[in-house]
Amino acid sequence: METLVATALLGIALLPVAYVQSTGTRTGVASYQLVAASALAVDLADEMRGIPYADARLAATSGYVNPPSTLSNANPLAADRTTSIGCAPNKCYTRTWKITDNTPLPNTKRIDVQVAWTEYGLSRTFVLSTIKAVGS
Repeated sequence: METLVATALLGIALLPVAYVQSTGTRTGVASYQLVAASALAVDLADEMRGIPYADARLAATSGYVNPPSTLSNANPLAADRTTSIGCAPNKCYTRTWKITDNTPLPNTKRIDVQVAWTEYGLSRTFVLSTIKAVGS
């Protein structure tokens, strides 16, 4: 009888430990995905910086659109920027951007790079905003 009670108490005591480990694993995965999304956004912003202000690829958009194929592989993307067909769950990212002319000042373009992915069945997004000015 004592062994049965001791086993039951040990089982009850280990439940919080299992919960903490499961939560830690989820948090680790979420952190990795956010870092990968931010790296994909920074990568596209860096590519954009090398394009002249007046280039047609930086024309204003009417919302979020896929960037030109000369700057980005086709969606969905893996974390390493490669086009990923048939991604494994929680490993696909979609990069889009929105370009607004004369914002926040005349002769500037605001470029919002959005990276979207699914995390445990929930849609997540990361947006990086940058400004490009005439002559840059």
